[in-house]
Amino acid sequence: MSKPLLLAAALAAAALAPAAALAQAAAPPQGLGHVKDKPEIALDPATAYIAVRNADAASFSFIRIADEANLADYKARRAAALVKAHAKWERRHATWIKNRDAYLKDARNGRPAIRPPGPEPVEPNDANLAFTPIDVENLISFGPANRFSKSAASIYIQGVRPGRYAFYGPIMTAGNGSHAGICMCMGTFEFEAKPGQITDIGTMILMFDVERGRARTAGTPPPRTTIDLPETVTSVSWRLPVAGDRIDPRLASYTIVPAELHAGRRVPNYLGLEIDRVMPIDGVLAYRRDKVIDVRSGATLP
Repeated sequence: MSKPLLLAAALAAAALAPAAALAQAAAPPQGLGHVKDKPEIALDPATAYIAVRNADAASFSFIRIADEANLADYKARRAAALVKAHAKWERRHATWIKNRDAYLKDARNGRPAIRPPGPEPVEPNDANLAFTPIDVENLISFGPANRFSKSAASIYIQGVRPGRYAFYGPIMTAGNGSHAGICMCMGTFEFEAKPGQITDIGTMILMFDVERGRARTAGTPPPRTTIDLPETVTSVSWRLPVAGDRIDPRLASYTIVPAELHAGRRVPNYLGLEIDRVMPIDGVLAYRRDKVIDVRSGATLP
């Protein structure tokens, strides 16, 4: 897909992305802590673990895809928030009507009013309720700190709730809740993380770094931003885990399984970041212009 077409599709997705909402009832935590670089490792058999590599320190974000229990909990909390918001609106609206009527009465009687009542409060409903989207609640980010190993490559192992996850991009979340990075909104992959296992999802390759290295070797001008990458190159490619890959001898007593990757649905740009897509992955993910193709089934995904 050409860069202009990809950029146009990305801007369209960004325009449709819901804005982050106001504070609300707490959602279940998604990240359960990183596995620390210690001489002895103790893992929780009820926790799922994601292992991922990069050539250097990096950041990763994933969305846990809501299951039935998660969705039911979310809907219940959202419904309760709507009831609370509506009760608050009723009080504010009653006050507004009182002030409006007093203002109109003063105007009819020729008495100077202190001030007009202002715009009428908007009644909250399911469509306009300020409530964080479930995907944002289910977002987990880790890195660039807290590497499990940094010998041959940077390896991160993150504890998570068991379930299905989608790679959201090389995105860093700061302590104040702000985000920086690139959203793989236009095409990504999904995988299952099971309890008591380390799911090895392979290696993230940041193509901006790769292309800058190639340019230096060739003596040509390097790309200055990801927009300067070649037409057929996006910002992230992925290397699947292969037979013989090892994470660390300290994990020899634990079950490590290579992830079975599947093409993932496109997701909104919730965080308002630069948008891109993961490069095609053999046997997993392909594209037909701006359409995402699940190579395993041949289906076009929404």
